[in-house]
Amino acid sequence: MNAPLAHPNLSCRHVLDRLYEFIDGELTATVHEAVCRHLDICEGCSAELAVRAKLKAVVHRAFVGDEAGFEAPAMPAELRSRLADRLAELRDGPLPA
Repeated sequence: MNAPLAHPNLSCRHVLDRLYEFIDGELTATVHEAVCRHLDICEGCSAELAVRAKLKAVVHRAFVGDEAGFEAPAMPAELRSRLADRLAELRDGPLPA
């Protein structure tokens, strides 16, 4: 585990780097609690969390629709592939050449 994550007072950079894991419930309990404490006192990171959660919901609806029965219009396969690649790159870093 990355040593700074064990510290109860995470920096904005550490929190921002893990917001999608936070949204998806993928953090350990200790890190989740530390992120929550940071979000309670940091307006900037809290605002970014709201933006990323909204973006994730919009992208999810665009790919699979929503619970209300809305079905996303068909997306051209090439565009869907390029978007998926770009989202993976944003999440994981650049793809190897």
